[in-house]
Amino acid sequence: MRTAIGTLSLVLGMLLALGASAPRARAACTCTCTAGDLQTYEVDDFKTFVVGTTVTLTDKFFTNGTFTLGIPKRLAAPADVSDSDPSAPTNPDHLAGYIVETFPSFAGVSGLVVNDRFGTFTALLRRPTKLYVPASKGLTAPPAPLTDKSVDHFLCYDAGGGAGVTKPTVSVTDQFGTRMLKLLHVEEICDAVDKNGEGIPSPNQWLTCYDFRVLTGNSHPGNVFVDTQFGQDVFLAKHPDELCVASTVGP
Repeated sequence: MRTAIGTLSLVLGMLLALGASAPRARAACTCTCTAGDLQTYEVDDFKTFVVGTTVTLTDKFFTNGTFTLGIPKRLAAPADVSDSDPSAPTNPDHLAGYIVETFPSFAGVSGLVVNDRFGTFTALLRRPTKLYVPASKGLTAPPAPLTDKSVDHFLCYDAGGGAGVTKPTVSVTDQFGTRMLKLLHVEEICDAVDKNGEGIPSPNQWLTCYDFRVLTGNSHPGNVFVDTQFGQDVFLAKHPDELCVASTVGP
């Protein structure tokens, strides 16, 4: 009996030791962003935006830099990612994304530590790619201008990294439908930016945008009326393009 008790005690001790030394799962990021999580759609056509419009931008990496904008290329809709925000599809705050054609000299940024709902990784920023501006949208007629002044502008950068992040399959629901996405890699990282001296309503806001493969439930919104600070326009929104999720960045 004593031998059996001694053996049991030894086994229990070994199990406790293994439990203490086993790696613990990283807690999910509880990042919040004024824009929330976003499903972006590729824009293939537009009506009124003046290509070549210049803006002055200030963020973490530029101060009063002059940027030239190209064509509108994305429409970002509030999204509920894996049932984390069921009210997102009814949120009226959208973003319209414009290609950055020219920008001041930029040497890139390495060693940027990014944390989002999928994990923590070290990123490399290569060059500015898009400017997202707040937008309202309508499906059948031009919408009224967006009244929520708390939504930030975002400057996005072509990004590398993300090797330490698990790329899960997630469900995404927005006003255009529900789909299952298999995340593939980090495409862009975006930070809140001051456009033309308007200020940043909520500083230190970041988004990480992932490329993905659509598994089920693809959506094609078609013509969408938008209203931004650049005026009213009509975007031809095609397929989903990136999933952008709220993030934090630290040293």
